[in-house]
Amino acid sequence: MFTHKTLNFPDHFLLDAPRIDEIFELVDTAIVSDQYGIINIAFLHDGEIQELNRIYRSIDAPTDVLSFHYVDDYTFTEVDSIV
Repeated sequence: MFTHKTLNFPDHFLLDAPRIDEIFELVDTAIVSDQYGIINIAFLHDGEIQELNRIYRSIDAPTDVLSFHYVDDYTFTEVDSIV
């Protein structure tokens, strides 16, 4: 089962925690195999996400979503051992 944590969000942002919980429950039920993990979400101002987009993707513009992996080496994963 996945757990989630809201890292931060702008002061003016109205966080609908029950809706976010519902979304994560749907994600959890959609994953077929038993997997465990943590998903962190940060709600950012356009300027903050633009800076991250510039740093990590070399694109100097705001974006809707940025995602990052916790690990860089997937040699231990089941999918990798099948390939």
